[in-house]
Amino acid sequence: MNVKAPADPRQYDTWLIFCGGGLLCFIGWKLLLRIKLWVLSHPRTAALALAILILLLLLAVIGLVTAWAEPRRRLKFLNNLLKKSPDSVYFGRDKNKTPIYLPLSARKTHAQVIGSTGVGKTEAVILPLAVDDMRQNRGFLLMDGKPEKDTLNKLLSYLNETSRLADFHLFSLANPKLSATFNPLIGDSSEEVADRVIQAFEIEDPYYQGIQRSVLSNALNLFSSLKIIPTFRKISEALKKPELLANMAKHSLNYDLIEWAAEFSALPFAEREKRISGLLSKMSPFAYGEYATLFNSERPDIDFKRILSKNDIVYFQIPALKIPEFGKQTGRFVLQCFANGIAHRHQMNRSDRKFFAAYLDDFSEYLYKGFLTILNKSRSADIGVLFAHQAMGDIESLGEDVANGIKTNSNLKIMMKLGDPETAEHCSRLIGTRPTEKFTNRSKRTMLGDTQTGEASVRDTEVFKVSPNIFKNEMGVGDAQMLVPHKYGTQHVSLKCNRLPDLPVVDFPMLSHSEPEGIPAKYKIFQTKGEGKPSSFVEANDLQKDGG
Repeated sequence: MNVKAPADPRQYDTWLIFCGGGLLCFIGWKLLLRIKLWVLSHPRTAALALAILILLLLLAVIGLVTAWAEPRRRLKFLNNLLKKSPDSVYFGRDKNKTPIYLPLSARKTHAQVIGSTGVGKTEAVILPLAVDDMRQNRGFLLMDGKPEKDTLNKLLSYLNETSRLADFHLFSLANPKLSATFNPLIGDSSEEVADRVIQAFEIEDPYYQGIQRSVLSNALNLFSSLKIIPTFRKISEALKKPELLANMAKHSLNYDLIEWAAEFSALPFAEREKRISGLLSKMSPFAYGEYATLFNSERPDIDFKRILSKNDIVYFQIPALKIPEFGKQTGRFVLQCFANGIAHRHQMNRSDRKFFAAYLDDFSEYLYKGFLTILNKSRSADIGVLFAHQAMGDIESLGEDVANGIKTNSNLKIMMKLGDPETAEHCSRLIGTRPTEKFTNRSKRTMLGDTQTGEASVRDTEVFKVSPNIFKNEMGVGDAQMLVPHKYGTQHVSLKCNRLPDLPVVDFPMLSHSEPEGIPAKYKIFQTKGEGKPSSFVEANDLQKDGG
């Protein structure tokens, strides 16, 4: 009996493919005919549709090429980020002895340097950056709350090497004989200078703050109308002698100032003293004290508008431990005048502006809250601020707003050896974590003790890339963990910072300062009628104190 073999199923597949292909060809042929008829009857619309189709195809190709090239472009960027470039500065070597160069673009985002005393914040971070600024003909401001002679000597040596000594200005409360002059009362308007003084002196009572701001603003406005350059000595003299103030107002020919001076002079002596005694007592060290010759010049050596426009270099030595209150007030005056200079820098052509750095070393004593509001504005003026301090407690003591402002606005982070555990953990959190696996062995407690069961569990977890113990125990002088910002995020690198070699010491000449001048004599003499009247404003003031 013959049994018929079953048909090969592949034969059915072939027939199906053949039939399906033929059907698709027939449908496609019909569609082409219809499309041809439509194109012939609508030629303009067809041309537009074809152009759109080609454009979409081009966009798709560009998208595919970009998606393919972007990872390679990013990898190339990151590989070159810390390599030598025309605007980078040699900063040290990593653990593989590879040279690390810090790009200028990172410095423009503001920097925060954290490290204990003596670990190299000044020697290994600030000075190498400052010397690079000298070599690139850029300017900078350095404010030092704990000035040392070695820092000044090294600056002078490298200023001499780079031929920048003529661009250098030193203001020193540590050595006044070497110091240039600085007048914080010179500004754009009376209101601005009055606010500057109130901010620097920290007059907290709102009532007296308002009164003293008003008095000071009017006095400055009077000086401006008479074209007298204000100084602490002159303002103090005018406010202490109301008749002198009234006579100056008459010379101004300004009715509002004449009326204000008359009302101020008419106040009883006790009431007037109550209103302005606090202001006068705070102005007294600047007007008559040991450092008065540095603050009362009519043509001061240090003018931030000029310094920022000419890319000069200025170094402020403000020993906060030696003169805490006076040093704090001086530092606040400096920062406010610097902020005013930044506002003027915005008016310059961008092509005329070079990068300008501000190095604030141990700044917690003199930083004022309003300074943080100009950080974003300073970035657009090509100014980068570097905050250097010892621990997070230094900025947290200034208030939560100030601490958050520094942390969030400073994108370049340089973290050195730390003694404070909380600061060490904060820095470890900044650098971030990496994934790892944690193994746990199980044990069983018996009468003979704990015995291993042989079972174990594994779970995913995260650990610090850099442990807090490394900051506290394993880093030496000049060692740093650095987070460098860039357009794709941040890059972490461990390095040994570069310390500049010592050069021969250069002598710095002592400067002579003239004694502060008072108000011009022509405003102190006035005509009187009758007898028994005072013949000078000194006598008038004395008579009023005696009740005459």
